[in-house]
Amino acid sequence: MTMTTRHIACAFLLAAATFTACSKDDNNDTTPPSNEVTLVAKWNQVSEKHIERNTLKEYVVYFGPGDYWEFTKDSIFANVRGISTRLRYKKLADDSTLLYYLSASSIPTDTFFIRTLTSNALVLRGRADQANNIGILTFKR
Repeated sequence: MTMTTRHIACAFLLAAATFTACSKDDNNDTTPPSNEVTLVAKWNQVSEKHIERNTLKEYVVYFGPGDYWEFTKDSIFANVRGISTRLRYKKLADDSTLLYYLSASSIPTDTFFIRTLTSNALVLRGRADQANNIGILTFKR
């Protein structure tokens, strides 16, 4: 059986459509690179440094192996010294600011600033207490 020009053109168009549909468009790829560092993980809390704003005095609290924070895409589950808390958070577009919420309110309770985020270390800075002293929280995976 011989192919006519029409059959050849149809076969060519079908093949072109198939290859075009299967090709990967790099501009539309939303899969993050496998080596991208993400906040979403279980982080063991190592320490919390408190710095008094008025006197600049510092003290550090150390935590044990069962103390951790687990970040999901929109919430934090903290289990520290036997007390569990769930907070909602929102990461701002600057990629270094986390607003967190203690209740169902849409008004943020406070703010954390990401100082360090690597595959095995996380350091957050925020308000340590009602006196507005600074708290620096250190975590590891």
